[in-house]
Amino acid sequence: MFKPICNLQIWRTGQIAACADVSYYQCVMRLTGQPAGLPVIAASTLMDDTQDEVNLTWAKRLTFDVADRGKARRLTDLLSRQHLVAVYTDERGVRRVCGSADHPLHLSTAIRGGRISCELRGTGVHADPVLSLNI
Repeated sequence: MFKPICNLQIWRTGQIAACADVSYYQCVMRLTGQPAGLPVIAASTLMDDTQDEVNLTWAKRLTFDVADRGKARRLTDLLSRQHLVAVYTDERGVRRVCGSADHPLHLSTAIRGGRISCELRGTGVHADPVLSLNI
């Protein structure tokens, strides 16, 4: 089931300088540089995560639209060849991290009428942890 999210930031896994799991539900992370800077259309961001009851893994999917202007196509093309993580705010106002260096997200895109429809997909062993501190 898709849930709305906001404040989506996309980072390359190479920008993770340090990451430590405090528990299954919390992590501390230090990111270097700036997020990808995609012009995400705010009302378009949705998150879906489901747990496979047999393998106990989580399938994660974030969908969003990007305004097809400037260098957005080139940037999404470059990001589609990278391992990524996403930092977002969930529907309760909690900052979370989706993906990791060990379980990165992958971007796919499609162009539709002035927008670039994007999908980040990945798997993980836990639900998205709370980002307790971005140092």
